[in-house]
Formats: sequence, structure tokens, C-alpha cells
Amino acid sequence: FTCKLWWSEVHSHRVLRHFFPQGFPDALRPYLWKVLLLGDTTYEAFDYEVLSSTPSANDADIKRDVGRTFPDVDVFKEKQGAGQQALFRLLRAGCTALGEEIGYCQGMNFVAGHLLLVYDLKEHCAFQCFMALMIKLEMKEFFKPRFPQLQVAVSQFDRLVKGHLTDVHHCFLQYHISANYYATVWFMALFAYGDH
Repeated sequence: FTCKLWWSEVHSHRVLRHFFPQGFPDALRPYLWKVLLLGDTTYEAFDYEVLSSTPSANDADIKRDVGRTFPDVDVFKEKQGAGQQALFRLLRAGCTALGEEIGYCQGMNFVAGHLLLVYDLKEHCAFQCFMALMIKLEMKEFFKPRFPQLQVAVSQFDRLVKGHLTDVHHCFLQYHISANYYATVWFMALFAYGDH
């Protein structure tokens, strides 16, 4: 799955570079993300208003991480401010919709927070994209107990480093460094951790 996704990402960049040699305009990126993530799929069956306002077993864990999510970004700086409240509601709704097997896991806060930033705190749109990531693109598999898909992705990443960055691979071997040490947070937070 990860290798297939990586190939499609590299290939799509070539196509986008052909049509947008200066890069994809920032103003259009939210629209592009929504189209790529959702396509013709919607997650309207999950009633965001109900899910986001109903207390859940994950609330304490979510509250603990909301204040740690992008603390240097203005939108999320204010304790119990609009950004933190939107993030809390989005995570509560998403984790409730995903069910007890998944629940809430660190890393989800950065994914949800980034989506809220992309969509200017428009919670419904961010929720739809969050659910598309978790269900359609199967990111929820990274958050299952014992993180089975995460282990697969990290192992695949180690093999990609070995195959494409042989000098780096040999250096990592010398110091007994595996992708578990540095790439786990990349996959769990979709590269959003420390990005803002």
C-alpha cells in the first residue's frame, strides 16, 4: 500500500508540474485536497453535529493533546479558543465515528489540526476529509491496537532507504538506527508534526 501510494504521489507530481510549472496555486490547494480525498464520496452518514457534541470515552485524551497541537500557530494558541475548540470537536466526532477499536491516538491531532488550518476552521469540510483519510485511504489501520500497518510502513520505508539511499542505509546500520526512531511520527501525523 505505502509503495503504491508513494509511486502515485511521485507520478502525480510529474503531471501537476506539467500543468503548473510554478507549483499549484496556494489558493486552490484546499479545493484540490478535497477533490483528491473525497472524489464523489461523502461521509454525511456520520452526523457531525451529533458526533461532535456527544461526550465520548476519548474526551480526556483529546483534551490533553489539543493544547499540544501546533502551539505556535495563532489559531491554536489560545487555551479554549476557537481553534482548540474546533480541534476538540473534530477529533471527538472523528474518533467516535471510527469506533472503539480505533478510538483516539496521538498523531490524529496533527492530522485534524492541519485539515482545520487548510480549511480555515471549517469543521464540516475538515471532518469529511479526516474521515476520507481514515476510511477511504485506510489511515485508520495505522491507529489500530499494536499499530500493525504502521509497522509495515516503517519496514517498507527502511527498505526504500536501503534501495535508494544506500550510503544513508549503511550509516544507519552502523549506528543501529531503524526508521522506527525517526519515521513513526511522520506516518502517524502525515508529516504535519513540527510543520507549522
